[in-house]
Amino acid sequence: MTTSVLSTSNLPDPDDTSTDSVWAGAIVVGVSMRSGSPAALRWGLEEARHRGVPMVALTAFRPSATSSTIKPTPSRGVDSSDIIGRAKLGDLRQVVRRALGPNAEKMEDVELAAVRGSRSEVLIRVSQQACLLVVDASSVNPEPIFASSLLRNAQCPVVAMPRPVRKVHEKLDSVVSSVTVEGKPASDQSES
Repeated sequence: MTTSVLSTSNLPDPDDTSTDSVWAGAIVVGVSMRSGSPAALRWGLEEARHRGVPMVALTAFRPSATSSTIKPTPSRGVDSSDIIGRAKLGDLRQVVRRALGPNAEKMEDVELAAVRGSRSEVLIRVSQQACLLVVDASSVNPEPIFASSLLRNAQCPVVAMPRPVRKVHEKLDSVVSSVTVEGKPASDQSES
């Protein structure tokens, strides 16, 4: 698994036709740090392997207002957004490990990237070279403005993974267990 911290200035320009970037022909999975996007990561990796292309797990970050005002000293030589980016990359590595298993570190077809900028801006910029964007439902459903912007402006197909089906089955099981037949609970029917 290779890793990189980038800023939006390192992302492809609309006129850039270079094929040597990490995004060129890749399946890019936008990872939500809230949900971890496990279904998107698993599906994205499976699809990438099916197509014979790399998968890039991507998280976007914005330095906080306080950290962006801190000027690096010459002795440090590191921009505060680089420090935040490395921290985000570490968080992303943990999320990918949880979703793809402990052997994720050894996967050569998985790359990690933390990019400074807004989610929408970053995903739209990488869509110029990616073959497919994958996001999870938690990224799209509560934020229709983000989803609308992404779908209108992406330069490649976008897949939004559905919410886990397991929750629907759990609700259905609870409804079925409380159903009564002829005035008796369903569990008493086997005794009749």
